[in-house]
Amino acid sequence: MTTKEKAAVKIAAGFTRCVSGALLATGHGLLAHVLRTPHARMPVARTMIQSGQQTLKEGLAEWNK
Repeated sequence: MTTKEKAAVKIAAGFTRCVSGALLATGHGLLAHVLRTPHARMPVARTMIQSGQQTLKEGLAEWNK
């Protein structure tokens, strides 16, 4: 796998994690059924979005090398 392909996978994973966190925050998705209250969902959603942003930034940095 080339460097650009690895970076593209990282970018896609980060984007997917951000979208998952946003869906969880709005009450959609698989985890929203388990974490029923907004007080339970928001910390998990925030963590997912932040980790997705970090992964996305790392992938973009690798892509631009």
